[in-house]
Amino acid sequence: ELVEFCRFLAPSSSELASRQAALARVTDAVQSIWPSASVQVFGSFVTGLYLPSSDMDIVVMDSQCGDIRSALKAVANSLVRKNMAKNIQIIAKAKVPIIKFEDIESGIKFDISFDAANGPEAADFVKGLMQRLPPMRPLVLILKVFLHQRELNEVYQGGIGSYALLVMVAGFLLLHPSRGGPGGDLDLEANLGVLLLDFLRLFGRSLNTLDVGVSCRHGLSSCGSGGCFFGKRDRGMLQVERPWMLAVEDPKDPSNDLGKGSYNIQKVRAPSRDSLARFDAFWPGCGSIGV
Repeated sequence: ELVEFCRFLAPSSSELASRQAALARVTDAVQSIWPSASVQVFGSFVTGLYLPSSDMDIVVMDSQCGDIRSALKAVANSLVRKNMAKNIQIIAKAKVPIIKFEDIESGIKFDISFDAANGPEAADFVKGLMQRLPPMRPLVLILKVFLHQRELNEVYQGGIGSYALLVMVAGFLLLHPSRGGPGGDLDLEANLGVLLLDFLRLFGRSLNTLDVGVSCRHGLSSCGSGGCFFGKRDRGMLQVERPWMLAVEDPKDPSNDLGKGSYNIQKVRAPSRDSLARFDAFWPGCGSIGV
């Protein structure tokens, strides 16, 4: 049933065409300001891990804009002049400043950043992980729905972002006992339900987030499992005022903690525990890899 649910979530040809048309409109709006700029889409649209409600992530490269805040305002003004966007929001104080808006014609939401090449690089890394870990795609989609239904999928609202969730799922799969050793694989149809329960068990109940973080940095390596847990103090990722925060290592920038903005992590863990308790009443779980 979980596999069928993921197939149901797959975009139709008309939905895909709508996204591509919206992307073309936004690209034209950006290049009307900076004709030589490169507009690159990354994130879930590129990896195929998007929901019907998912934002589209765009990075503007080679704009030579100088001041990013001014550039974000210029994009906002262009969108308003063209009457093509609503709910425009500039988030200038984030580590990566962005402008968020909704395309009026399609209803698709966009996030635009500037000169941050790590986004497209991360998308390539994720696609490599999905080739190695077939269960990754359906697990991520199911968990995205889980978070979206609870409004816990936006980092700026304290939730878990898509990239952090991808790393969590990949690290979990790389470490899961059923892989049977380095290079092992998981049968999707037979194990997806078990994997979902084990993921909820690990991140909702077992993981000691006071001391431990998760990584999948070596997920494409042929040596070892590719996933690991690490001491938060050892990596400088322990937030003294909020020691319970989840630490998630950015595989493309090991100094970056993808979980540091997810201040509502306790609200994420609580429904995970509740869902797990309901499942466990009918399906006593298999072993945990929690630490």
